[in-house]
Amino acid sequence: MKNKIFALGVVALIVGGVFAVFNLQLEETTVSARYDMLACEDCYYMTIEKSKDGHLDGETIIPTSNTINIEQLIDSIAITRDTLCLRGKPYRFNWNIFGINPDGKRFEVIEKVSLLDCSNF
Repeated sequence: MKNKIFALGVVALIVGGVFAVFNLQLEETTVSARYDMLACEDCYYMTIEKSKDGHLDGETIIPTSNTINIEQLIDSIAITRDTLCLRGKPYRFNWNIFGINPDGKRFEVIEKVSLLDCSNF
């Protein structure tokens, strides 16, 4: 009985560790991004044109947010193809287990900021 409880505890610890690793985020940054119109349902891939620190320039991101409705944000610029200026945190680990193409980095959007904030970099 002790062995089963110990094994269950170890499994729970491993699952908790994997969950924590998948949710690690890098430092907050501001990016200028343009929506990529792809032929898939609920695909909100964006290409970063410029980022504040430059390490995300040209990367494909998959925006996520608990505070902003990403679907409405994308719908507001989908036809005009305008650029969005977003403040947020990229996730540290972005494993593409299922081989989804294009591969993108998850990006937690905190807020949409003025385009003037993106014109400084």
